[in-house]
Amino acid sequence: LMNCINNSFQELKRDFRVACFSQVKNSILMWSHYAENHTGFCIEYDFSHSPLKQHLHPVQYTKERKFIPGTFANSDGAMANHIIYEAALHKFEGWKYEEEWRCVFHRQNLNPFPFDISRYYFDVHNYITAVYLGAKASEKDCEKICAHYRGTDVKVFKMELQPDYYRLMPEEIGNST
Repeated sequence: LMNCINNSFQELKRDFRVACFSQVKNSILMWSHYAENHTGFCIEYDFSHSPLKQHLHPVQYTKERKFIPGTFANSDGAMANHIIYEAALHKFEGWKYEEEWRCVFHRQNLNPFPFDISRYYFDVHNYITAVYLGAKASEKDCEKICAHYRGTDVKVFKMELQPDYYRLMPEEIGNST
């Protein structure tokens, strides 16, 4: 039985992809967890005119895991997909500060990378509105990002830790137009 469950789980991992986004760009915890201790960057998107918008849903934060009935594999494809989709939109309540949104896709609805057909993507580069560099981002990385977006509508910011509060504030460093 455990072998069967493990095989089903591996098949799900092969077939589904999850893209995660957050409404929060100034969380000290998130910059510490996800951006290599404030040295990385955060990309801001506007999906209001994107086909991705219909697939984007807020994560539900709960104490209990979303129950997936053992019979879901016997469901027709659409029902099984719905059960998996719903489960992917749940997360432990301790992560609520992330204010996460997710898109869940079956790989058949995504584009395979030309150089690696085992990986898939949904093209989002046309929806980028801003890039936020971490407070500890190197000067070289700041210059590269600013140069990359120069002449576009994408704004570039660097996050600055406020001296009197535990708070990050964006400071524009590259006006692209």
